[in-house]
Amino acid sequence: MSFIKIKSFTCNRTLYEGRFNSIKQALEQAAQDRINLDGTDLRHANLAGASLDDLRMKNARLNEANLTGANLSEADLRGCLFTNAELYNCCLCYSNMTRCSFEGARFGGTDITGTNLVYTRFSSLSAFELKFLASLDLTGALYKSANNILCRMSTTPLVLSGLEYPVQILDDHILIEGKAFFITPAIAGTLASHDFIQKNRGFLSALVQTHRLQNFQEFQRDINQRS
Repeated sequence: MSFIKIKSFTCNRTLYEGRFNSIKQALEQAAQDRINLDGTDLRHANLAGASLDDLRMKNARLNEANLTGANLSEADLRGCLFTNAELYNCCLCYSNMTRCSFEGARFGGTDITGTNLVYTRFSSLSAFELKFLASLDLTGALYKSANNILCRMSTTPLVLSGLEYPVQILDDHILIEGKAFFITPAIAGTLASHDFIQKNRGFLSALVQTHRLQNFQEFQRDINQRS
């Protein structure tokens, strides 16, 4: 066992300490003891498989942390940074993650049922594997595209599969290969129509290939002609 200190990122103050086998074990015990861990510095921490349900840890730094298989359900994680963190098979159910940043974070099998995602920020394409429809609230959420455009994502994004390139439709942008292009709300609504997609799948595939690196004024014109 080692003597481990969990410290605040902002003031270097020790929030919790003791003899543990790992930072994961120390954090699990702190969670069980209901210690307030606001502002904790957990950058690069290996927390794979950690049991941290009901954790109180606002404004923590979890940049590049490994949270694969971790249980962070019903936790207060407002304002945390998960930049470039690994969140595969992580449970975030019913947690408050208002204003969290997930830029560069990697998802897969991540459970966000009932999760509050108000004013969160994403940037990785794996974010579209999340079941946003099951989350509590997406108000004010943003997606930072590969061409550095901040796109509104306050409603569940639509993912078009079966095309040559990955395509996602947000509030007023369409993403093609991670790059964002502005579209009007009317166009977004048309593209979100199940009937339109089924009837025009071949057309959409060809259009995406043709316009993926070009101005989207022509794209919007072509969609209007089809709708």
